[in-house]
Amino acid sequence: MMKLYFKTSVFLCCLLAIVYLFLMRKTFPMASDGSGPNGDALIAFFIFVIACILHVHTFILAIFLYRNNKNGTRIALGMLAASALLLSSHEIRSIAKRQLSDYRYNSSATTKTFKAISSGTPAEFFSYFDQIPDREKTWRYVRDLMADLAKAGRIDLLEALEIKGFPVAEAGHEQDWTDVVYAAVYSETLSPEQRLKVLEWLFSRAESFEFSLKQSRHAFFSIENFSNAFKDINNPSTRKVFDLLVRHDADFRGSNTGYVLWYSARFGNLDHVKFLVAQKVDPNYVDGNWHTTALDEAIDKKDQAIVQELLKAGAKKASELKSAVQ
Repeated sequence: MMKLYFKTSVFLCCLLAIVYLFLMRKTFPMASDGSGPNGDALIAFFIFVIACILHVHTFILAIFLYRNNKNGTRIALGMLAASALLLSSHEIRSIAKRQLSDYRYNSSATTKTFKAISSGTPAEFFSYFDQIPDREKTWRYVRDLMADLAKAGRIDLLEALEIKGFPVAEAGHEQDWTDVVYAAVYSETLSPEQRLKVLEWLFSRAESFEFSLKQSRHAFFSIENFSNAFKDINNPSTRKVFDLLVRHDADFRGSNTGYVLWYSARFGNLDHVKFLVAQKVDPNYVDGNWHTTALDEAIDKKDQAIVQELLKAGAKKASELKSAVQ
């Protein structure tokens, strides 16, 4: 009776794996496209879960039956392994595609293409780019390439790439577009004038659709790169970069910039403190790790110039804020 049950279980494992594989031949609309999963997608998911549970159950059963019937159990285990492979084939293919989309430095042509970004001519750049097989020029690959071009300030190559049929604006309706913007904002090699020129060109490509930096999955100023991107805050071009990003709804005045003011006060950057205070950034942001405000940090560092700037902006110590809440 147990053997019959085991054989039936193996048969059901194979059957469910085949049914699942058959259902997964077509593409289902998923929640990310706004339409939600349809009935076939839900059935496929349900079958996959049941099949996984049944495979584990059957494998455990095989362990108990192996001692009494080694040959028969081996055959059944082989069928079970084949069934499990069928069941996971869709995921294996997905992983393989993802690895292909991450392809970047595995060929000589690709390496030379990225090296040509810094100093190569358009002709040299495309002599390497054209050697890369079309199947490897995935959107993710090209987006990374565009980000590196923006980071290097190579508008000429961006324009040439766009002419080749890879328009920068294609990413404009996706969060990935912001990666290209951030590459230019946080580049350590661009001068303020070059940074402004690149960003103006990038945003000129985004005018044909609704675009906002607030759509980004990144907290724009939640990282310490603020100091690199705006190190020369008094440079007119840097101010124009700031204004340009504000016009495109970058979250400079939200909660994220409170951290930047705190960070600037902590490390004694008076120019940044003055600039952020003038932009009406919240001076009473409390850091989650240190539980201090910008004023606490300035007082601790005995930086009287920053203390005075913060006090004029209405800054308080964390203890004062806590007392006011209580």
